[in-house]
Amino acid sequence: MRSTARKGTPIETFQVTPGITRTILRNVPYFSAARRKIPTASGKNQVQISYTARVAESLPDDIALSSSYLPHIRTTYSVVYGCSKKQIDTINSRINSAGEDANHPLLMVGIFAELEYRRLMDQAEDLVDRFTLESDMLEHGTSWDPDSGLIQKHLEVCLQSRTLVDHIRTVKRQLAKVSKEIDTLITYWQSEEYTSLWKEDQTTDSKGVVATGTERMIEIASQMKYRISDIQDEYDDKIDECNKMTQNMSLAMQTGYNQIARKDAVTNGKIARANTDIAIETKRESSQMRYIALLTMIFLPLSCVASVFSTTIFNWEAEDGHPVVSNYIWVLLGIALILTIVTVSAWWFFTWRERNKEEAKNRNKEDDDLERGRMR
Repeated sequence: MRSTARKGTPIETFQVTPGITRTILRNVPYFSAARRKIPTASGKNQVQISYTARVAESLPDDIALSSSYLPHIRTTYSVVYGCSKKQIDTINSRINSAGEDANHPLLMVGIFAELEYRRLMDQAEDLVDRFTLESDMLEHGTSWDPDSGLIQKHLEVCLQSRTLVDHIRTVKRQLAKVSKEIDTLITYWQSEEYTSLWKEDQTTDSKGVVATGTERMIEIASQMKYRISDIQDEYDDKIDECNKMTQNMSLAMQTGYNQIARKDAVTNGKIARANTDIAIETKRESSQMRYIALLTMIFLPLSCVASVFSTTIFNWEAEDGHPVVSNYIWVLLGIALILTIVTVSAWWFFTWRERNKEEAKNRNKEDDDLERGRMR
């Protein structure tokens, strides 16, 4: 877009700032200003003031700007890259509404800042609306289960708000550079270097017209600086809102986890009471088992002795010459010994087998843990 003293009109040939390629490749909010001498048709080198700007690529509708201001002919060439249809309409509307002020060298920079302001505000308001809606849903009875989809969406909004805060802060730093450039440009317009352009060039408007135009550009530049200050203040407000979302989410999550912890405490209390009841019953049964064991220890020897003496191995009424103990007592002792060995061996075998199974299970678990550790 070429802006003249009459009105901004489209042209077929653009003067593109060489630094625009580097600016676009940054993919982050950025503004730069540069001054250099360029040759003109008259053979003299004249000042060219170039501006490049870019907004963050991570948000939708990102654009870039290349603008070149030629003070000696009071002309500005601007190119905006990546515009959507809506953004094109907005740019045309603002240029048309500028009227005779469309020749201002910072016009497109100001429009660019307004487009980015609107883009960030829309993003922030969308996040605030989503956060408010999901907070209301959580507040009115929705479970605070950390695995629920609503909690994950809530966390996603908070993470997006933190990312947006970083974008806004970066844009604020770039706006500070724009504000500084406005001061530099005002100083240039008031300098002898600028006024000397019209003393040497007899083809330009009269000095009075030039002076009036310069005063008007300085006035507009001052207004733009105030507007940038207002935008920075509104950015601060949005940063506070986004930070408040994160703080509220942290508080809400802490409250939710406290509720879960309280429920867990109640459940643990019930489990503890159940364990106490089980322990009491176990103690009661253990006491009963001790009594049973005591009775068994008392009566088992008696029963064993009575069983042995009740057999025909012992003849307590033997006549003279007949033995009291039968010659087959060795059978009793042999069978008893064999049964004892079999019983002890069976007990040892089954105990050994269970112990080996437990050790093998523990070794496999340790091997699995080591394997997972290596994979990490």
